[in-house]
Amino acid sequence: MKNTLLVTVIYLVFAACKSPAEEAKDTYDSVNKSLASSNKEVGHSMQELYLSTQQGNGAMALKVAADSVYSLTQTALNLLAHLKLNLHNSDASGENMEMAEKLLVNTEDGQKLTKALIDVYSITSGHVVDKRRQLKLDTIQAMLKKIAGNRMWPANYFRMVPTIAAITFLTKLQNDCELSAVEALSDLRERMKVGE
Repeated sequence: MKNTLLVTVIYLVFAACKSPAEEAKDTYDSVNKSLASSNKEVGHSMQELYLSTQQGNGAMALKVAADSVYSLTQTALNLLAHLKLNLHNSDASGENMEMAEKLLVNTEDGQKLTKALIDVYSITSGHVVDKRRQLKLDTIQAMLKKIAGNRMWPANYFRMVPTIAAITFLTKLQNDCELSAVEALSDLRERMKVGE
């Protein structure tokens, strides 16, 4: 009986041990799932805000601005989702250290991503006039601002990283884009309400 118990305990101890790579992958998976959940909620808010800007008799210029914010953000979100899917399909284990680099560093996809993120950064920051909201937006857009200031950023974030880390980073960028759009659309909606 003692031997069976000892063997069972030893088995459980070794079964619970994970390699550093497995632990890192689990951590990235957890962060990625949390960000994806947040993205769903924020995405719903973004769409509701956009629809609310298109109703009523608000200033046409503000409605056009809301269209631009929503459209450019959706373009970036669709591209990010596509890139994440490509990465996952190319390396379902998430452990390949070169896959993200092959897809995003010095490639057409990397250039498209850079343009889409800069577009979101520019359009959203250009349509927020409320000072408190601008401060919040500055915090949200810290990474987008870095990207806008360094067109070679993909090499810094996608060279020699596991695929799961790259996917998680792309999910974070989705979150930044959506939160930026929510702030810009909120500001535009408030200005429509006061009749600007």
